[in-house]
Amino acid sequence: MGFLSTIKSEITYLKGFIRIKKILKPISDNPSTILADRWELVADKFGDKVAMFFQDREVTYRQFIDLSNRITRWAFDIGVKKNDCVALLMHNCPEYPASWLGVSRAGGVTALLNTSLTGMGLAHCINIANAQHIILDPELASNFESAREFIEKDIRVWIFDPESPIDSTCEIELNSKLANFSANIVPKSERPNITIDDPCVYIYTSGTTGLPKAAKITHFRSQSIPRGFTGIMNTNQHDRMYITLPMFHSNGGFIALGSMLNVGGQAIIKKRFSASIFWDDCVKYEATIFLYIGELCRFLTHAPKSNNERKHSLRMACGNGLRPDVWRDFEERFKIPQILEWYGASEGNAPLFNLDNTFESIGRVPFWAKKLLNLNIVKYDVKADTEIRNDQGFCIEADIGEAGELVSKIINDGSSPTNRFDGYANKQASEKKILHDVFEKGDAWFRTGDLVRKDAAGHHYFVDRIGDTFRWKGENVSTNEVSEIISSYPNVLEANVYGVYIPNHDGRACMVALEVEEGFDFKGLLEHAALHLPIYARPLFLRIQEEIEKTGTFKQRKVELVEQGFDPEKVEDPLYFSNPESGELEKIDFELYTKICRDKFRI
Repeated sequence: MGFLSTIKSEITYLKGFIRIKKILKPISDNPSTILADRWELVADKFGDKVAMFFQDREVTYRQFIDLSNRITRWAFDIGVKKNDCVALLMHNCPEYPASWLGVSRAGGVTALLNTSLTGMGLAHCINIANAQHIILDPELASNFESAREFIEKDIRVWIFDPESPIDSTCEIELNSKLANFSANIVPKSERPNITIDDPCVYIYTSGTTGLPKAAKITHFRSQSIPRGFTGIMNTNQHDRMYITLPMFHSNGGFIALGSMLNVGGQAIIKKRFSASIFWDDCVKYEATIFLYIGELCRFLTHAPKSNNERKHSLRMACGNGLRPDVWRDFEERFKIPQILEWYGASEGNAPLFNLDNTFESIGRVPFWAKKLLNLNIVKYDVKADTEIRNDQGFCIEADIGEAGELVSKIINDGSSPTNRFDGYANKQASEKKILHDVFEKGDAWFRTGDLVRKDAAGHHYFVDRIGDTFRWKGENVSTNEVSEIISSYPNVLEANVYGVYIPNHDGRACMVALEVEEGFDFKGLLEHAALHLPIYARPLFLRIQEEIEKTGTFKQRKVELVEQGFDPEKVEDPLYFSNPESGELEKIDFELYTKICRDKFRI
């Protein structure tokens, strides 16, 4: 980096940090003001301006807040009290944020359920949140029914159809019931005492180990996430955000939507991502920003040329996980003025932002901001799966260019807003993410579970995930979760789950080494996986072994299996491919292996 580039970068980061600090300060200064209060003020100012475009509908700021108020009164009517949980299983639509915002105003906590989940996986997420009610999109009724028998407590189901009117004559129960409640602002005197330290929603993350965890998004975090990105992206009332990411994640539901609603901007909400209409939509709706995950960018770069791909009005693409081999093509082909790559987690306290568009970087920590951000990279022994400590028992900072675990100091006293860690619904899950006595006795740091390296200028670069979790299609896949589901199928003696690389694809696809007994049904296993696992976590490859290999301490061996992958020239065991086009399990030979590697299948 040359002298002028260095100066430019320092100024860019300084301005960005000042904007963030300024925009976050009012949250801590007003502990009894929640997100609903702030968005009510914005709605009062922008009234009849369109807040959200969805399919053939336009929803104004006033209509959005009115619906959220009806939901608040409904929540009171069914007995929702402070910290009671209401689950939400619904596709992207304006009614989605209105639902959880309304419940939050009543003091309830909404569990934002992944719409890909079914069976035991979905039931687990409902169980750990202790949800007493669920708002259910009729399109997802089959998902819920597949999970019902595994739900531990009685749960009241409320069908809410975004496609139907809020009308007392409507046949959909919640639609008709909401019509009976006032849309007027619910006064604070009628609401429970809620502060920024109380939970607002649960967002699920698989983390680095085990089944999905319910990350506790407090009323502080529900404001700080979208407000922080409002500052980083410098959004204003003239911006239009194109949203294709699911709203049950913080990316689509808080960062993308919130950064618009904070300033009177407009959100273009899509039910799901489609590469074929992406650029046409951007032109049609005059989008100025869109939020991505790396896989989305890969889809776009591999899609056929669109007449509108350079006719857009986009000023920025903001997101995370943009792979180096896609980055340049994406940048050159679509000519978006700024790509703002960032790093973070819904529950985490280690945000990084690539404000100067440095290739491959997930963000930068300038030398003058190190103590402000309280981030560090510590030496990590991957084979031993633990941090490396010195003779005094403290962690050791990784050298320049050396991969180590990214950690961030936990400060919950309000002095450093970005360093809060509110944890999960489960206290044990929270404790597993905390590293103690890192640089001094008694300190506590958040474990990101990611291996990261940095250069001399402070630019950070993602290396890999720690542990058994791997990423596929922009989602974390827990080997423990998949193994539990696969192992429960008849005649499976043991399942060893791991991720393997496929050329031209982001992340790693799910592969399972199986030890089975007589009577094992291959096709039945695929049906079992489809019933209980989201599509991104279902096994794409199977390897049949006479006996699952173990280490000396009886842990399953994975490293060698990952290296061998699904290459029939490296593996003597029978290998199978779950062909997404035929729906059949096909034995892998050299010809099929070559087709998979040459991207002949839509995986």
